Amino acid sequence: MRPVTAGELRQIQIDILDAFHAFCHKHGVQYSLAYGTLLGAVRHKGFIPWDDDVDVMLARPEYDKVIQLFNLDGEFNRDFKFLCTELDDNYQLPWGKVISTHTVFHSPEEHLEGGVWVDVFPIDKISSSLARYHVERRILNALWALRKRRIIGHEWHPTNAKRGDRLVRAIARLAPARFWTRAYEHLLYKYKDKPVPTCAVVVDKGVQRRIFRTEWFRHFTQILFEGKTYDSIAEVDSYLTRNYGDWETPPPATERVPMHNVQAYWRDS
Repeated sequence: MRPVTAGELRQIQIDILDAFHAFCHKHGVQYSLAYGTLLGAVRHKGFIPWDDDVDVMLARPEYDKVIQLFNLDGEFNRDFKFLCTELDDNYQLPWGKVISTHTVFHSPEEHLEGGVWVDVFPIDKISSSLARYHVERRILNALWALRKRRIIGHEWHPTNAKRGDRLVRAIARLAPARFWTRAYEHLLYKYKDKPVPTCAVVVDKGVQRRIFRTEWFRHFTQILFEGKTYDSIAEVDSYLTRNYGDWETPPPATERVPMHNVQAYWRDS
């Protein structure tokens, strides 16, 4: 298989983002660019030069629409596919990805296979009590670890191994992966239909401490990214400040490095 070049990678990511944008507008789904993609749109009018992925985010009810409809829509499912735990019990991440079906990649550290992707992050409502939320997110992280450990089985990457892994493995084997998934979802969706003022990307351990206002995800605008128009929450400054602090100032040169470094390949036809 021929490797995907850096220039091809960005074009494939734009193609995926274009398809996702078109899908959302076709089906009335509200989404927003997220993380470094939204930061890049505001600060660089496109990709951050050292960034290597694309992120979008949706409130949980909108995310559920993507789960239900994307892979059934013949306009998009020939070239793209939506991956998530709700559609595949063996999927390893608690957020979704739209992948290009014409490409392939393998990430041993994350036990993932697929194609060039755009990450799709659900925004979940959380307890208005920060103390309660921090307890609940720790429980959620434990439940997800049990689910992942149950699926991976004995194939545990050394960088993820910890002193308590034997205990985690023993507990994980007490129930099938679907049990741990259901327990995780039961707690994750606890505030889904409640009028709480706060929310977070609970599914991502790296950022789940960053608390957002639920109202930020009710008002949307449009924003330019690589010369094209995509959707964004209106509270861009509040969101970027919460995530990055002084987001207008680029980081020092030593921190300008790609996050993923996953080599993708063109799938043989």
